[in-house]
Amino acid sequence: MGGKRTLACRAVATNSYETGLPWMARFFFNQYDGEFKPDDKGLEFPTLDQARVEAVRYAGEVLRDHPTLVWKGEDVRIEVTDSKQLVLFTVLVVAIDAPAGGTSRNPALRRPA
Repeated sequence: MGGKRTLACRAVATNSYETGLPWMARFFFNQYDGEFKPDDKGLEFPTLDQARVEAVRYAGEVLRDHPTLVWKGEDVRIEVTDSKQLVLFTVLVVAIDAPAGGTSRNPALRRPA
């Protein structure tokens, strides 16, 4: 899933009588990181828990590919929706500098000017 990834989840029923497969829901993984990047294709999963795991993995990929995003004052959000664009859950990654990080007497802990 490297590179630009587009994910959006919309719940779409698959008729199990026609396919012989269990019902699957389509989930859309919209990305926010200073700008909105909607998922227009989505992925199908049989359970909400599996979509939650995928959302965390996706957030990890975004951070791996762009590790400085959260240090630029932006949070990284993966907002998962169904086919009606109803938000089901959100994975939020935020980085917060502690006051001690910029005022420490230890030069290794000081922020560059």
